Amino acid sequence: DGDPILAKAGTVPFDVTPEVTIDEFRDQLVSYFNITPRKKVTIRWWGKELEDGHDFRHYRVSDGSTLEVTLRTYTVTELRVVAEGRVLERIRIQSLRGKTVVVNDATRRTTPRQIKQELVEHKMIPGLVKSNVEGAKLCFSHLMPLLGPSGKMPELPDDEPIGPDVIDNDIFIIKFNPIEPPDKKKR
Repeated sequence: DGDPILAKAGTVPFDVTPEVTIDEFRDQLVSYFNITPRKKVTIRWWGKELEDGHDFRHYRVSDGSTLEVTLRTYTVTELRVVAEGRVLERIRIQSLRGKTVVVNDATRRTTPRQIKQELVEHKMIPGLVKSNVEGAKLCFSHLMPLLGPSGKMPELPDDEPIGPDVIDNDIFIIKFNPIEPPDKKKR
């Protein structure tokens, strides 16, 4: 069904209490592994899918147990259902160096220019300053598999809203394009 999450050692230990719900644990996994909301995270124990609303005590998961976690990309229809009626509260911005920050109060009408200004204003991405913000470009992380032979990521236009396809907690990539120096005046 999905791609298993495998750490280099094969497993990743998590400290959880029996009162932790499956949805709370899923949120921990999403945060720890920086999983896009465009992926469905399924948690199984002994082949049984663990359902939201229940805690580990309900399933009698004991200390030292190994859970299976799989990811599956939502279909377009499933994404519409996920996004339907959900308010966009935040997006995540990730630099090519791997730093991820959360931008709160984003809406589907927010433009990349507004997002970049907030990043600069709050010094959220190292190296992104007023002098190079115009050269920085935002790209949807879920479009990265569409990279062509040139390796160029599809960039979002600075002054157009990020749009209706954005899901709460979506991940965007910010890349820095060098700003061309002004032409030297001839003397």
